Amino acid sequence: MNPVLSQEEIDALMAGMQSGEIDVAVLEEKEQVKIKQYDFRRPVRLSKEYISTLTMVFEEYAKISENLLTTQLQSSVSMDLKSIEQVSFDEFLHSVPYFTMMGVFHANPQPGIQIVELNPQICFQLVEIMCGSADEASFTKEVTKTYFTEIERAILEDIIQQFGVAFQNAWRDIADMDVSLDSMETNSQLIQSISPNEPVSLITFEIELLGNTSFLNLCIPYIFYESMLE
Repeated sequence: MNPVLSQEEIDALMAGMQSGEIDVAVLEEKEQVKIKQYDFRRPVRLSKEYISTLTMVFEEYAKISENLLTTQLQSSVSMDLKSIEQVSFDEFLHSVPYFTMMGVFHANPQPGIQIVELNPQICFQLVEIMCGSADEASFTKEVTKTYFTEIERAILEDIIQQFGVAFQNAWRDIADMDVSLDSMETNSQLIQSISPNEPVSLITFEIELLGNTSFLNLCIPYIFYESMLE
């Protein structure tokens, strides 16, 4: 299309504008460049189709986890998937409490790590149940401790291991992997193996235990999915 108008075309255009046959506002709107906002700090990596697949995987993860925990605790546990978000790792770190319990896993042969985060309230409830307490009233007390003893950490390690087992089983129809627990951290700022701007998926679950409700977060970097997207 030739962008240069002839004199006849210019005269016809001016006459149309004066007579009202041509709307100047419409012409200006057509000339405007359509701009779509894009945040390079939070690139969208997973399509809606992949999110749908992840929803099925993590609903299965929730079912397996609640069965394993119910057997281990000898108490009824309910665990439901609540959301799947794509955020940066830095945003995930700022969304969790300063003092919390984080299990750091890796799933060979997939790259990257996976992080299971449980808040202290439910952690201390789990410890009390494993130690024989069944008093629901004691679980509503506000947590004032800012540390876990070695015995509490050992008890929680056995429980958090179950989330690794559930993770491995939830993916078994898509990819074979060997999931193992690398470490347990109580300060999220000490986890330096992921770049702050790296995109991750943040999966949130609601856990109901003896009438009390809490949340579990699962953080997985995008690099974990790359080899499985097809």
